Amino acid sequence: MRSQRQNIYGWGRFPVVSSSVYRPESLAQLRSVVLSSPRILATGSRLSYGDACLGDVTIDMRRLDKILDFDSSTGMITVEAGITLDDLLRVIVPRGWFVPVTPGTKFVTVGGCVGSNVHGKNHHTAGCFGRHVRSMHIVLADGSLVESSSKKNKDLFVATLGGQGLVGVVYAIQLQLHRTPSSFVDVTYTKCSSLRSLMRSLEVADHTHEYTVAWIDTFSAGRGIVIAGNHRQRGKLLVHKEPRVTVPPFFPSFFMRSVFLRVFNAIYYHVHPSGDRVVHYDSFFYPLDALRHWNRLYGRRGFVQYQLVVPLEHAHSAVSDILRVVGKSRIGSFLTVLKRFGKGDGGLSFPFEGYTLTLDFPVCQETRHLVARLDSIVRRYGGRLYLAKDALMRKEFFVEAYPSLSAWLAVKKKYDPTNKFVSRQSTRLGLAV
Repeated sequence: MRSQRQNIYGWGRFPVVSSSVYRPESLAQLRSVVLSSPRILATGSRLSYGDACLGDVTIDMRRLDKILDFDSSTGMITVEAGITLDDLLRVIVPRGWFVPVTPGTKFVTVGGCVGSNVHGKNHHTAGCFGRHVRSMHIVLADGSLVESSSKKNKDLFVATLGGQGLVGVVYAIQLQLHRTPSSFVDVTYTKCSSLRSLMRSLEVADHTHEYTVAWIDTFSAGRGIVIAGNHRQRGKLLVHKEPRVTVPPFFPSFFMRSVFLRVFNAIYYHVHPSGDRVVHYDSFFYPLDALRHWNRLYGRRGFVQYQLVVPLEHAHSAVSDILRVVGKSRIGSFLTVLKRFGKGDGGLSFPFEGYTLTLDFPVCQETRHLVARLDSIVRRYGGRLYLAKDALMRKEFFVEAYPSLSAWLAVKKKYDPTNKFVSRQSTRLGLAV
């Protein structure tokens, strides 16, 4: 099977690498490519923000996108790893089902959800995506196809969830879906004038709502809006529509300068209504998907997304310190989101019990300096960064922040003794065995 050489990048459009890309259309082709390549990485839609989805040799899994089995009475479904949530939702929503955990975009593949063990607005109730995976079929470094679950080859199963594709290539996933009698969500919006009131409101909402998230005005030291939702128990089953607006290539980046962001944040806070509304799942879970290629808003040089988690007991101090540093910088963040996590999922999965904060920064001369300052704050409070979003983390910080790393490396060495599965990120962070 022939490869094609091309420049590839993640959603942040930074960095850019040249890669030989294979596009298998069958399990046999996939196994052949894995067996014949000394170094390789399987990817999906490449929506990881940094270099976790970048390799010198890449398997593009998106042609392996079939539904292999679906019991619409129980919600148990088996799919190839290359299917996107977008395509999956078009099949399952009319039958009264939804994905149990979803990130902020529906264009990610199910394999990508596994590789990053993604979380959503419901981590406090549902955990990460992997909690709902019943089994996987994984192509190992020697080309063999192995079944893995919580009962069979459990070490491989746990290491693959959040393992960024570095243990083996996930071919198929059996997933338990979530019953939803309606396509709509009952949502409550609560404005808060300070970070402390925002965090208190989030905590209260966690006890009454399945989904919670907060938007923060980065330039106001913590005011924001808590958004809490539950699936509506009655209503129509309507799938989403295609995005209608597309950002043109190389959008002028000066719109992301702090002076514009201050105005945008202030307007958004003041015009956003409080109270209850009923919204379609598409606008609740995937608001940015309505703007196709919204990552182009940051211009040619791209952007980095910085997502951290800190323990509950230090959360207010840590988030306050971070917002203070970002607010005083000349960069600012276009989109700043705060959520509460429930208990963690182990391995290299990102969440642990605490608060997670997400910020976007355009790539510019000051970005690395700002990120280094934020790293020191997160480390001081015992936090860590999300591998699926990372582009700049240093090895010593990574080793310190992920205590399960040594156990994970032992499993990788067992199933991938020659370090066949490698990414630019794994090289940067020293994940070779």
